[in-house]
Amino acid sequence: MQDTTTHIIDQCFVLASCLLMMLFTGSSESHVVSLLVAIACASAFELTRSPWRSAFWIAYLAIGFFLPTFGCFLPAALYDGLRYDDESSKAPRLIIIAMVLGLFFYVCSSLSIVGVWLLIGLCLLASVLALRTSHNLCFAQQQRKRHDELRETSLRLAARNHDLREQQDYEVALATMAERGRIARDIHDNVGHLLTRGVLQTDAALVLHGEDKAYARELERIKTTMQEALTSVRSSVHALHDESLDINTQIDDVLSALEGKTLHSEIVVDAASPAITLCLLAVLREAIANINRHSNATEVTVRLLEFPALYSLTVHDNGKLSYNHRQTSDGANDQRSTGMGLQSIEERVTALHGTFRAGFDPSGFIVFVSLPKSEVELLPPEEQSAALSSEEPA
Repeated sequence: MQDTTTHIIDQCFVLASCLLMMLFTGSSESHVVSLLVAIACASAFELTRSPWRSAFWIAYLAIGFFLPTFGCFLPAALYDGLRYDDESSKAPRLIIIAMVLGLFFYVCSSLSIVGVWLLIGLCLLASVLALRTSHNLCFAQQQRKRHDELRETSLRLAARNHDLREQQDYEVALATMAERGRIARDIHDNVGHLLTRGVLQTDAALVLHGEDKAYARELERIKTTMQEALTSVRSSVHALHDESLDINTQIDDVLSALEGKTLHSEIVVDAASPAITLCLLAVLREAIANINRHSNATEVTVRLLEFPALYSLTVHDNGKLSYNHRQTSDGANDQRSTGMGLQSIEERVTALHGTFRAGFDPSGFIVFVSLPKSEVELLPPEEQSAALSSEEPA
């Protein structure tokens, strides 16, 4: 802003200095015309951002060869001709400078010695001011460019840091879920089996020593305690296993098994109950396996969307091979494979009160599953944890 103000002041000073030349060229109406036209050209040069904005001064100088009074404002034209920035084109500026030199000698032929030296001094002054203004404008532009680059770098680093933090949180969550799964497996395989063996051994001791009532009562107490411990262990194992199920991670793992196909996926789901997660994974795993084994598809589209009351999974491939299929009871075009894979998936989906469709359409084969959310999932988020904690373990 300061550089722009300074250069406007310099330009006004040059225009005002040119008025001195009128004292050496006489007084006539053409002086007023030349003054107004020079001011108009200088203003148009500033307001226009086209590289050929110098055309205003070129036209002014061309008129000067016919009206010598226009030569009074040669320093103003020289000032804009020598001033440069990225918006100025080199060719028009060179034309201005060449025309100023030509018109300079043409005007000097009609001036006195003092007038010639005054014109030379004003041209030198305009040249110095133009070079200074150009330097300031270029420096200011470099500073703005540097500031923009630093700002861009700062924003890019901030975005990169944000991505790294999200990736770190994601990896921590994955590690936590993997550790929970490992602990659940260890408890199930070790402590659970030991407690189950202890219960069986207690039952065997009751059979062998059932005649001794006092001893049998003690064994019953031990058996009850071990069964309670086994129930508690099972509850903890189920809770840890459910918390270790991350649907997005599992889906990425299943989709990685797709062989030689172009995948288009849209996964928009945050979390789901363990039963729904296992069902969706089973459907997707079977659909991908069928595509790898039986389809000649080149592209596969997978869409898993979460709606307020249900989950929707669609697996669509562009394969044209004919499966061994049967017609539905209502005679619709929904044709499903008689293989055990899709039948078992249909049983899983039906058990969760969902909808399953699989069949061909003109563009390929489609597997569609819709699963309603459980009653707990339909509760507000702040009430879900309380409802889950009050449920009896399966």
